[in-house]
Amino acid sequence: MTQSNNPLLSVSISASYAGNKPVLRHLILEIREREIHGLAGGSGSGKSTLVLAIMGLLPPTCKLTGKVSFNGVDLLSVSESKLRRIRGREIALILQSPTAALNPMLRIGTQLREAWRAHKPRQDENEEIRQTLRCVSLPDEEAFLRRYPSEISVGQGHRLLIAMAVLSPWLHHCGRTDQRVRRNYTKGDPGPAAGM
Repeated sequence: MTQSNNPLLSVSISASYAGNKPVLRHLILEIREREIHGLAGGSGSGKSTLVLAIMGLLPPTCKLTGKVSFNGVDLLSVSESKLRRIRGREIALILQSPTAALNPMLRIGTQLREAWRAHKPRQDENEEIRQTLRCVSLPDEEAFLRRYPSEISVGQGHRLLIAMAVLSPWLHHCGRTDQRVRRNYTKGDPGPAAGM
């Protein structure tokens, strides 16, 4: 497969919250297929604002100007229904806190199957879910899938969120990764995905 010269993600934005100085000023970022980027900065430097802008999840109190283009689609001008179809299916957000992101009342297997069915409803999920769990160094046995989030470690919870995200999207935004995930994910073929 030949890599396209066109960026998968192209961002050129400025953002500020009501009554505050700008958080992002003329930020420009391009990510091509199969590229992995890291974004570092202190608290309040705009990392979360950038990710939320890409996902179309900024609160109304944030004034955003510029352009966010993903796979040729301007995400700032598409309808909410089209943006919902892109979120999760093509772009995934991996939150830093598994306790905030996982439903404590649902078993792990149920949450993985729901994530799968939301994006690939007519395909069999079992083998791909198990393969994805192995890719992020999690057990793929039924006993693990029957656990609740409170019955796994925080590290396992974080890897579970990564597994849920990599089931299909092309672009992943991670709060952080752990060494085992980086090692396994880069050994395998993550497909056309770019990561940040």
